[in-house]
Amino acid sequence: MDFFHLWKLLVHKLNQEELEKVAAIMRNIWLRRNKFVLEDKFSSPNRTIRATLKILEEFQRAQKDLISNHSAIGTSRSVEKWKRPGEEMVKVNWDTSFDSSNLKMGAGIVLRDGESEVLVALCMSKMNVNHLILAEFHALWRAVELCIELNMKNIVFEGDALVVIKAVNSKKEVWVWYGQPIED
Repeated sequence: MDFFHLWKLLVHKLNQEELEKVAAIMRNIWLRRNKFVLEDKFSSPNRTIRATLKILEEFQRAQKDLISNHSAIGTSRSVEKWKRPGEEMVKVNWDTSFDSSNLKMGAGIVLRDGESEVLVALCMSKMNVNHLILAEFHALWRAVELCIELNMKNIVFEGDALVVIKAVNSKKEVWVWYGQPIED
């Protein structure tokens, strides 16, 4: 029996949790094999399986937490839809992701006109960013730069980082550790 038929048989016989275990173990066995072939590093099969099951358990716990958090958020507030800017206006939306273990951020920026048509979309990444708030500032800063580069006028900026938005809109001098990007 070849691999494809074995996998097809497993998919139909196993429940979701068992199938996730099998898939995770098979993946890590493959990675273990690559480590041995490419890097000449060997780890025991038992260690590989135990580590895989531990990581999978942590992942499943995180997924359950995420689902329960989304449920709690969904019951406590309504979902907001994107609102069009006025005529002759451009709306700039930005959002970030942040990997604290690797000090890396990613961001997406979208410019839309009053008809909801996407005018420009940009994604970016940046290394050596040590905090989520700084990642949000970098994304907003790049969105502003993009609008200047494109000579955009009548712009509305929209993001979900309330700390950043309040700080930037404040007229007061800010004495927090991330005050310099605000002043910039």
